[in-house]
Order: sequence, then structure tokens, then C-alpha cells
Amino acid sequence: QSGATVPVHKSKRECGVRVGREKNQNLSFFSKYDSCYARVE
Repeated sequence: QSGATVPVHKSKRECGVRVGREKNQNLSFFSKYDSCYARVE
């Protein structure tokens, strides 16, 4: 499921203007408007 965008409720704390990227996992967290989404690239 590459390019799949799913809402993340557990990562509400990570919701913000900043983007966090994990080197071990190609999972990037980003906030869209007032919702938090996790996009898998």
C-alpha cells in the first residue's frame, strides 16, 4: 500500500506543522488542516 494515506489517532501528539521521518521506516507523519495523517511512501 504505497502512497496510502490513513488517519492516525494514536499519534495525535505528533500532529503539528513539523514533519517527522523515520529512517528505519518509510513512514512520514504530517498534519493536514486539523487532522493528523500518516503517509506511507
